Amino acid sequence: MSDGDESEVAVEPHGLDPLAADLRTGDADRFYTAMFAAPAPRKRLLALYAFNLEVARTRERVSEPMLGQIRLQWWREALDEMAAGQVRNHPVCTALNDWLGDGFPAEVRTRLDAILAARELDLEDSAFPTLDSFRDYAAATGGTLLELGLHATGTAGRGMELVARHVGTAYAITGLIRAIPFAGTVGRMLIPQDVLAGVGATDSASRRDPERMREAVRVLADQAAESLLAARQAARGVRVRGAARPVLLHRALAEMYLNRIRRAGHDLSSPRLDPDNFNRISRLLFRNFLRRY
Repeated sequence: MSDGDESEVAVEPHGLDPLAADLRTGDADRFYTAMFAAPAPRKRLLALYAFNLEVARTRERVSEPMLGQIRLQWWREALDEMAAGQVRNHPVCTALNDWLGDGFPAEVRTRLDAILAARELDLEDSAFPTLDSFRDYAAATGGTLLELGLHATGTAGRGMELVARHVGTAYAITGLIRAIPFAGTVGRMLIPQDVLAGVGATDSASRRDPERMREAVRVLADQAAESLLAARQAARGVRVRGAARPVLLHRALAEMYLNRIRRAGHDLSSPRLDPDNFNRISRLLFRNFLRRY
């Protein structure tokens, strides 16, 4: 895989550099939340979320699992080189180096590696075997990412990281639920096998039963609700600094998505499932105005 071609950093017509513009297109939620941070931490969050987008896209950009493994290994080696003071000519590597170039904390590297390891599961077509493995994946991707977000904003601490992990897990679960229809078109089942068995959806015919599938989605939605409750409980007695709010604002989005899933009767074909950008941004603005998340 090429390190990329050297070029000057261009600025898009709307004033964003290409990395931020790509993030706004590919992961608007994280882009919007990052915009609530002050300039320096915002830049670090954009770098972190751009890295996450790159590795999350692995499956859709390769034709076979082995190529996906090679792509993820490329990122591990890029992080190794960055820690050694060398930076690959890739815009995300450059952006991460602006944050980590003066020191690569072990706790940051461990979490970046955890995200890469979790993304290896994206290369498999088999369903999650259990609800626990589904939840572990959501925690390893969404939860770990928000823990890293606290490091990027300089607000990491044991209590805060627990709150962020629960918020990120809830957000990831709602994202996985909303992705179920698309994943099915590319041959991947995101509903765990034990959940399918529990609702009697054990073959292709029974999985076409809307009632069974709505019940399966309800089980997953309950997991998101449990994570949101755990986040609220973990936040008791923890001083949440304002600088952490852009990271924790994912809670507002997770709640919005979960409410829409419930109002749709857990029917993933409902047009009410996905809000437009106005609704997303309005919710974030309101929570931030209240100094809440």
